Amino acid sequence: MGTPWPASAVHWPGHRAPWQTATMGDGTEAGGSKADGQQGPARDRKTLTKRQQALLYFNTTRRKFWAGAALVAVWFLLMVLLDDRPYLELIPNFVLYAGIPILWVLFTHGAGLIKPVPMPADIMRQDAPGRFSNQEEWESPLPPEEAFAALQELFTQTGVRTEVMDASLWVELGKEWQAAEWWHRDAAPHMKRRPSLLFFVQAADGGSRVTAFSVDRALGGLYDVVKLSDEMSATAVGLARKATGAPPQAKPPKGRRK
Repeated sequence: MGTPWPASAVHWPGHRAPWQTATMGDGTEAGGSKADGQQGPARDRKTLTKRQQALLYFNTTRRKFWAGAALVAVWFLLMVLLDDRPYLELIPNFVLYAGIPILWVLFTHGAGLIKPVPMPADIMRQDAPGRFSNQEEWESPLPPEEAFAALQELFTQTGVRTEVMDASLWVELGKEWQAAEWWHRDAAPHMKRRPSLLFFVQAADGGSRVTAFSVDRALGGLYDVVKLSDEMSATAVGLARKATGAPPQAKPPKGRRK
């Protein structure tokens, strides 16, 4: 089992380490179960932005059901009220088709957007497997704060963008990034979106545990472009292993889409 990483080790202000407990506004303790069996987010609501609170409001099956039912009810009501007004007949379907993607964003905490909404680390880790095909985990001899700093320093390269989202690190790889001789490197000029990765660092016995999510399911395009994105992601994970002092793998990680 991992040992607690003290709050003093977190060097970005206003954030709480993901394994720290907090009491929610409804009396639920961090990680505690709500009345309908759903997992409660590990944050005091006072520390969350309005956007985060709105996304976390739909964190239970019951609330998701009633939100969907409300959308269908509004659509049906508009169909009835506007039935005899042909010039307004498109409004009900417009409301329905606009409401579906809005609910999708709310239900997934914005994790499926091109760039996800920064959320508490425990929520982002819960949502990450739905977006990324690959999940790799390794032990690092570095303390958590040093391992996290090593990842940040590694990705301060040309063509790479990073953002600290709570206690996780979001990484976007641009076509200008030249870290290896990739098989499909000639497809780089045709890349429209940046391959992304998400890293988490936890305290563990003897150091820390790093978890990397890669191979973004949201990416699409020509075959060579997709394969290049996967190769770049695999290279990034391999470099992250090396930067955090993890022993090398017998075989380099390969990005595989599921």
